[in-house]
Amino acid sequence: MTEPNPSTKPYVLPVLLMLAVVLVLVMLRLGVWQLDRAEQRQTLVDQVLLNSKVPVELDDLVQSFKTVHTLPADTQKTLFDDYRFRPLTIRGQYQAEYSLLIENQVHQNRGGYQVITAFQPVNSEQMVMVSRGWIAAGETRQDLPAFATPTDTVTLNGRLALPYPKPPLWKEDYPVSEGIVWQYLPIDKYAQQIGVSVLPLMLELAPEKAGSDGLVTRWNTIDDSWVNKHKAYAVQWFAMALVFSLLCLFLLLRRRTQAKP
Repeated sequence: MTEPNPSTKPYVLPVLLMLAVVLVLVMLRLGVWQLDRAEQRQTLVDQVLLNSKVPVELDDLVQSFKTVHTLPADTQKTLFDDYRFRPLTIRGQYQAEYSLLIENQVHQNRGGYQVITAFQPVNSEQMVMVSRGWIAAGETRQDLPAFATPTDTVTLNGRLALPYPKPPLWKEDYPVSEGIVWQYLPIDKYAQQIGVSVLPLMLELAPEKAGSDGLVTRWNTIDDSWVNKHKAYAVQWFAMALVFSLLCLFLLLRRRTQAKP
């Protein structure tokens, strides 16, 4: 006795249609999600471009962050976002003894470190951590690069930035630092370690300072490339949903035509 073809069972077609509908809905949801991501990116780009045109005075900055640790987490984030990328000019002296190297920084496909040094502004009790630039790594991790630190009073121009974050897949039991080499920059913990008051944001030196002290100074580009990428991904998901829907419709109509006597 011949087994019946599963495709002739009455419940097969409704199940396949339900699966097709679910797949189309998933594709549409992914497309909407990509549009949401594009909108979020665009908001960030707009905020960055706006901030980059509004300089801030150090005294105002210090006053704004005076009680930042007592604020709710969402209010803290808003405050940091409001000052991020804003231009800042400060005059004072580097504190060479408070220098550190952020590990695993890449420039032109070469590994190295980002040099960070505390800076004591004139007429201010609060230090500022300055991201001075990139320097190449030695042959081994024990072969740390040498860098010079100016000792005279200087004027620095740059933009405010968030401290270097934890690396991906970071675990709390990993050591944060080994000597002057740090995996990321928790400014609050570093301030407690050295026993001084430090601004929660760091200063990235302007790129025109590149090469003045042997370090490579660079800024991450502010553009809308990721906005366009998210929009392109959304178009792809919507196109896949349309093509799949048309294919299912074609197969359904073909099946009905073949089923007619």
